[in-house]
Amino acid sequence: MTIVRTIAVRCCLIAAVALGASALCGAQDESLAELARRAKEKKQKAGAKVYTDDDLRGGGPRPSPGPSPSATPDAARDPDASDQDREAQQRKELEEKWRVRFYAAREKIADAELRCWHNVIRAETGPAGFIVPMVVREFQESEELRNRRQEFADLEEELRRAGLPPGWAR
Repeated sequence: MTIVRTIAVRCCLIAAVALGASALCGAQDESLAELARRAKEKKQKAGAKVYTDDDLRGGGPRPSPGPSPSATPDAARDPDASDQDREAQQRKELEEKWRVRFYAAREKIADAELRCWHNVIRAETGPAGFIVPMVVREFQESEELRNRRQEFADLEEELRRAGLPPGWAR
């Protein structure tokens, strides 16, 4: 009888500890959520852009670019600064063109890969020795896919030879 009572007491203690730990975790989650909410409100009051998961998924609005430094008249401005701004803008446009090219190349590869999947009927032997026809999806690499992959490799080589950052291919 004492063994049963001891086991029951231990089970009750374990349950109490587990409930207490889960309550502490729940309280901690609430405090973290509260801290995150306060930080977001503080940043919004300060005028900083707060990025949410919706922005990262592409569902949110795109941040509008602020006025460029060259658009604001300033009599004490360095004449080389406008050249630097122009070069920065040209580099930004060049980066965008390369990224669009790589995106299009990846889309072509993905389309070619989709066309490489075919339904194939195979004859399999069942458990009782019966032959059972089965429809199986099978990947068969095509000449088109090989060409698209080669085009992508050529595009990467062109980027490398131009001396541009490899990150623009992403």
